[in-house]
Amino acid sequence: MFELLTAQEAAEFLRLKDPETAKKKLAEWGVQPYYLGKGRGVGYRYRKDEIFEALENTRISQSTKNSNKKKKPKKERTLMSELVEGNISASEFAERLDEDI
Repeated sequence: MFELLTAQEAAEFLRLKDPETAKKKLAEWGVQPYYLGKGRGVGYRYRKDEIFEALENTRISQSTKNSNKKKKPKKERTLMSELVEGNISASEFAERLDEDI
């Protein structure tokens, strides 16, 4: 049997501040509530296993986002590279070269 959670219980489980925040976050993750009818002790409920699955999917998607980003090695900046890239003019290059010598 599946464990069903109210929005309040889901908020506590996810450590969110209120049930409305939990509803929005669960909807964002694609977790839909089940309507059990009117009356006391019924209403909308969320399956705990679907919440776990949604959490796992967010963890997986975040780790793949981070692993796809490769850091470019830092290039050493030299006067020649600045000149070649057009960051300084030839006269600035000559002035800086005289300063370094």
